[in-house]
Amino acid sequence: MLEIRLLGELEVVRDGRPVALPASRKARALVAYLVGTRRPQRRERLCDLLWDGPDDPRAQLRWTLSKLRPLLEPHLVAGREHVEIATDGARIDLDRLGAPGNATTDALEECAALFRGQFADGLDLPACFRFQQWCTAERERWRQSHVAILAELTRRHGATERALVHARRHTAVDPFSDDAHAALIRVLSDLGQAHDALRHYEYCRQLFERELGTRPGPAVEEARRGVRRAAPSLASPVAPRPEVPVALVGRQQELARITGAHGVVLVTGEPGIGKSRLLDEVARRAPGPALHGRAFAAEMIRPYGVWVDALRTQGHELPQESDRTRLFDAIVARLGDAALVTLDDLQWMDEGSAALLHYVARSPRAPRLVCAARAGEIDDNPHVSRVVRELARERRLTRVPLGPLSPEDTVTLVRSVFRGADEHRVIAGSGGNPLFAIELSRAVAEGAPPASLSTLIAARLEQIEDTARELVSWAAVMGRQFDVDVLGRATGMPAPYELPVQ
Repeated sequence: MLEIRLLGELEVVRDGRPVALPASRKARALVAYLVGTRRPQRRERLCDLLWDGPDDPRAQLRWTLSKLRPLLEPHLVAGREHVEIATDGARIDLDRLGAPGNATTDALEECAALFRGQFADGLDLPACFRFQQWCTAERERWRQSHVAILAELTRRHGATERALVHARRHTAVDPFSDDAHAALIRVLSDLGQAHDALRHYEYCRQLFERELGTRPGPAVEEARRGVRRAAPSLASPVAPRPEVPVALVGRQQELARITGAHGVVLVTGEPGIGKSRLLDEVARRAPGPALHGRAFAAEMIRPYGVWVDALRTQGHELPQESDRTRLFDAIVARLGDAALVTLDDLQWMDEGSAALLHYVARSPRAPRLVCAARAGEIDDNPHVSRVVRELARERRLTRVPLGPLSPEDTVTLVRSVFRGADEHRVIAGSGGNPLFAIELSRAVAEGAPPASLSTLIAARLEQIEDTARELVSWAAVMGRQFDVDVLGRATGMPAPYELPVQ
């Protein structure tokens, strides 16, 4: 059984085992073209497509076919005039895609899973104009198919976490689609994640203004206006609390794995599970200077943003180089004095930063790299997911998943925050999530034990009046520092006087 996958990097699998294709990009491009066109091609056409130059094109084609024939027999048929890859009896991922409206939801889920990236990912040949033109058209064709599948799955799943996965993926595949961003905002709102819905709206607005010079369309604005607010709570006001330093609890096995790992370490887990805290501890134990960068959802279009922040922790700026290779080499040189670089929230890393991560990971002069990302969201970022796959294939990646704390470690954490808390109640309410356990424990210390974590959040937001609450939501989206005029434009509120902004 031969299986050929073109939706992503070209893969050929025979009897369940990957086939090692020739390293030549033109050889792999030839396979993609013959499978993608599904018909015999004249040898002259293939020579013009891939070897139009001063060398002997026919000899290049013959040499390439000699390398491919033992890998693709009996499907590769090369006659005197024509060459084809006969796909009868082979399993081709392109054949499994149908019209979204006529397929069952399970069938659509299978179709969505076929897309590991763009069509023939990585097979760009700018010097071969005819092939590049064909490949670009095919990529757009299959991208539109992917978009239609994701939109239909988002609609069918309604207000569910599964719909959220497809809606996020839709915006990544079609970043300038009003409908895609509007659908994601609606799903987040329907799931009760009003803060994330408004944060995504702000990211969308900045993306459109910077890249297109315009604002999002009516569909996005209507979705923003429909964001549902948290229901009023009857909880009594609570006094401001002092920050309580919290020691790292548990995670000894994870720390040992990170310490003994080679190459890039990727820490994954759900929000609040302690990824950032673990990175801080790894940096504290580093034998030399440690650099730290963090990616942000609203800054995914800022080139090399996470690396700019990391370099600035040691007083460096991004080198001024127009050539990408020289830029990457200069950055590696500036990282030379560091013993460790930690990069947080990898799922929001921009394309340039992801490419630089792969370059640094392969450099013998680079410091150790320890990264963190939200579980399940890396696949929503095609640039990062591709780098993670490549590093894993090159055996340069060690994954360290973070799970919930044990009941014993949760008790230790609770006692470090407040020794009078109902430990069993906190364990049940937090599910072993350190952030949730800390907040529930502090609520007890403040004298207002909540019924649940959601009640606690609602109670704290209810202490401010409606207009201020909306300002807080927008301020949270915009970050630690922002301009009052920008806040006024985002909220539609006038700013007639100076506001103290921290």
